[in-house]
Amino acid sequence: MKIEMKVASSTPLGLFAFGLFMCVAVSSCQAETLKLLDSFEVRNKHKGYSEPSGLSPSSVEGLFWTVSDADAKLHLLTSNGELKNAFHLPEALGADLEAVASRPDGSVLLVQERDWAITVLKPTTPISLERTLIRRMHGFARYAHLFGANPSNKGPEGITVDPETGTVFLAIEGEPRVLMTLAPDLNEIVNVTVLSKDKGFASPKAKDRELDISGLAWSPFSNTLWMLSDTGKCVFMFDPKTNKAERIDLKFRKSGEKTWVKNAEGIVVDEEAHRLFILTDDGKDARLFVFERL
Repeated sequence: MKIEMKVASSTPLGLFAFGLFMCVAVSSCQAETLKLLDSFEVRNKHKGYSEPSGLSPSSVEGLFWTVSDADAKLHLLTSNGELKNAFHLPEALGADLEAVASRPDGSVLLVQERDWAITVLKPTTPISLERTLIRRMHGFARYAHLFGANPSNKGPEGITVDPETGTVFLAIEGEPRVLMTLAPDLNEIVNVTVLSKDKGFASPKAKDRELDISGLAWSPFSNTLWMLSDTGKCVFMFDPKTNKAERIDLKFRKSGEKTWVKNAEGIVVDEEAHRLFILTDDGKDARLFVFERL
């Protein structure tokens, strides 16, 4: 469809209207919506936490589950960036960890990107570990054509759970960029949604092919998925009912200068408290950012 646009006047009013139109059309004039409250260094190579790659609330307030794709461990991290206990995992089940999510029954889901696998850690005595291959789930054959050319480093990257229904959501990083809806018992792929530009997945920081999903969180307050993008330097607030997303840029003021969050890998959201926690994998400067959403 061809769209013709004319500016009727060169008066200040006409120019103002034209500028306003362009601002809305390209979505580049977003007001700042995040205020940095604090940030904490989290990298600790001695404890096996050198490449943070996932974040999820635990059952204890103020504590998060987190993983590192450099070590086969499940870590507890406080909301002020302090590492607590770590659970050692068998190398075959804990290598290349990219995402983590807790469930109401106390179990924890761990995602391995290269193997397209989800491991369920159950807090029994001894600890129980059950591994499921995503490509072998019922229903995968219906969507297999989407992933024929999927690179090994663009696989599952985010996971979260709707605690009310038990539904599991899994994000595939890119090529293609999709959201999988899984049955609570992880035996079936219920639905796959391509996270396309027409659904709101676009950012001025990345071309469509480069735009990724690097983390995932569920907000029970609004029943929305919060999808983190490393390359897009933003969060997409996605409503599964409408299949539409709203972009929140990960930018804030630091010493009066506009700063963008780099290498974002994990997200936790508390909409009631207007809090957003972002975990980054930025080498020695890997941090946990705490934002207030304005």
